[in-house]
Amino acid sequence: MSQEEQPEAELAESLESVGTEQVGTNRVLTIRVPASTANLGPAFDSVAVAVRLYLTVTIAIQPPDKRGHINIITEGKIAKQLPIDNTNFLAKVIQKLWPQDPAPLSCLKVTIESDIPIASGLGSSAAATVAGAAGVLALCGQPLHKGSIFFQCAELEGYASNVCASVFGGFALCGPSATPEDFLARKIIWPHNWHLIATIPPYQLPSKKTRQLLPASVSHKDAVFNVQRTALLIEAVAAEDTESMRAALRDKLHEPFQAKLIPEFTEVKKALQGCDVLGSVLSGGGPSIITVVESEYKDEAIERLTRWSDSQKQPCQIMELPIDDEGLVVTCE
Repeated sequence: MSQEEQPEAELAESLESVGTEQVGTNRVLTIRVPASTANLGPAFDSVAVAVRLYLTVTIAIQPPDKRGHINIITEGKIAKQLPIDNTNFLAKVIQKLWPQDPAPLSCLKVTIESDIPIASGLGSSAAATVAGAAGVLALCGQPLHKGSIFFQCAELEGYASNVCASVFGGFALCGPSATPEDFLARKIIWPHNWHLIATIPPYQLPSKKTRQLLPASVSHKDAVFNVQRTALLIEAVAAEDTESMRAALRDKLHEPFQAKLIPEFTEVKKALQGCDVLGSVLSGGGPSIITVVESEYKDEAIERLTRWSDSQKQPCQIMELPIDDEGLVVTCE
């Protein structure tokens, strides 16, 4: 009997032989990963906050794809922008992390839905990396420990802050541990009275492009500026200290350079003058901009930003981003 003619029950049995006993032909693995906004000004590549925009990936077992590839299906306006062949980023992550004979991968049907704008500074690639790593572990029957998923993704993604937030949720901190080639991850609950408002320009800006703008070195004075404000940032979130937060949301290491490609950054700050917000920062490398504001001033801030956006030739999307405290969720039904 050819592989294409093999009954689904035998396909499941063959997959189980390489350790995928958690997902059978009549079961679907669902992986939900939140978006994230990194840096919050001074804490470059050190902190991120998980927010309630989600990448949802479902994985089912089917007869093998005739091309020998993972069968990628995209649903929804955002996911439809993604390729459906082996150049798909999620497929590449799964292929790279798959530890066994790659032949069974052609029996995977992977459906992708997403609320996370692509290349907008909201951690879309980090979310895909986390989903791919979790999917491989689940298919191979391995324990889904968030710590091991984070470590694996941090190595693969290169920038650990976004994957840290996507895995653990909340306000996530990360950095190398005392052990070489190891990472530490910590989580602080974000103050309930502080809200994040996103201004999302109508264009994409890959992080690779914005990072090319960063200088190879910075002055000692600028480094100290950021270290001091990162310390204030951590204390501000932990203690819900608005005075510290106002002082903390400033940067000299990346925003002055990356903002050259993002004219909306200056315009958002102008639009919010006179409104009592805690501050506005680039979300990762942009182009999205995150404004932190207390509950009592949230509606005014959204109204100002919406009015400004409506006056532009190419309006931005203005939206509140509630905090996701749960992080990665994997279910099998």
